Amino acid sequence: VSWFGNEVLKDAIAEWSLQSDDGFVFCCGEQAVKPVDPGQIKRIMRVAFKVPDIEQPIKTQLQVRLSSPHCELSNRWSYWIFPPVSVLENPDVMVVSELDANNLKHLIRGGRVVLFGHKPFAARKTTFQMTIAGRDNGNLATVIADHPITTRFPNDGYCDWQFYPMFNYAVTIVFDEMENAFDPIIEVVSSYKLISKQSSLFEWRVGQGRLLVCTLNLPDSDPAAAYLKKCMLDYADSDRFHPRTYVAPQEIANRLKIKLPGPERDAFFRED
Repeated sequence: VSWFGNEVLKDAIAEWSLQSDDGFVFCCGEQAVKPVDPGQIKRIMRVAFKVPDIEQPIKTQLQVRLSSPHCELSNRWSYWIFPPVSVLENPDVMVVSELDANNLKHLIRGGRVVLFGHKPFAARKTTFQMTIAGRDNGNLATVIADHPITTRFPNDGYCDWQFYPMFNYAVTIVFDEMENAFDPIIEVVSSYKLISKQSSLFEWRVGQGRLLVCTLNLPDSDPAAAYLKKCMLDYADSDRFHPRTYVAPQEIANRLKIKLPGPERDAFFRED
């Protein structure tokens, strides 16, 4: 508590509860608070609880209220809870850390590719800290679109604290030279003084195939990242994986600095 009342804070009770957005209380508690002198910042309570056993991820609020005969203070903090997951590899989905000629060949033939990385596309570093309005560097916001991936992942339309390990010191892909291909699932909003189209999660149709790209950090040690990764791989393996934006294979080939041969005569389009 940061106590700047005129008198000693005494005869106070601290109550806490962990609640879902719809008001369901998972756990709660209370305890008496020792007196606090004016002008002090003092730790008054330690909250400990067992994480609820859940099957689907949820957003919760840790709510705390401090009551005494002369005052009542309250605060709350958001926590996101994710169930443990296991990611099963599917041979029908190619997972890569960068695109190359073989990946492109797989896409042209109708394959599914998930890229966890940014190469060969232009990218820019990100941090979770947003910049100050009026500056021409840094980013001002994030926007999460409604999508089969994001509807499974708890969010309020932007990257809140559940994204911190994923977004901090990651990269986002810059679409300034690919404006027609810009259709973000997670958009990174640049400064209005230096507008740049950026996305950390998006999908394309390429040739006969489908490509899903994510540039966020996805450590297995982070429950949110592990769950989001599973959502993406489940989606890429599903019948719902139908990107609406088409990108010609030559667009990717140009960035790989390779020349695509004619489909009617070259082995690039034939099985090896």
